[in-house]
Amino acid sequence: MDKIVMALNLVIDYIDTSKQISEKDISDYLLKTGFDDNDVRQILTVLDINGFDSGAFRVFTKKEKKVFTEEAMNYIQKMNISGILDMISLETVIEAASEEDGGYRVDIEQVKNHVLYALMERNSLFSEEDEPRDEYVN
Repeated sequence: MDKIVMALNLVIDYIDTSKQISEKDISDYLLKTGFDDNDVRQILTVLDINGFDSGAFRVFTKKEKKVFTEEAMNYIQKMNISGILDMISLETVIEAASEEDGGYRVDIEQVKNHVLYALMERNSLFSEEDEPRDEYVN
């Protein structure tokens, strides 16, 4: 799991600096970085790039525009348009980042942290395989 989290962090940064985002570009980047084929397949499964095609586009409200920096909003949109964040994960990231109370605008680094968390949560990377729980009878 540590390798996956490390790779996701690298991919999140890569997406920020890259003009083109495709599964092949990310795969090549991870392979060049030192991850093996198995690791890359696991990461791509977590990312599920273009695994959905809603055609939806998120518009930020005036309030949200006051909360996020321009770069942060662009990054969020890029993650959604590229297919890495579906609409539910997108809303989760925006909501969680908006709730930060530091008196400062939410920047791209804060958004990256929320994206990582949303990707991990979406793919249940936080929880180990849960054993079936016994139901309690009253």
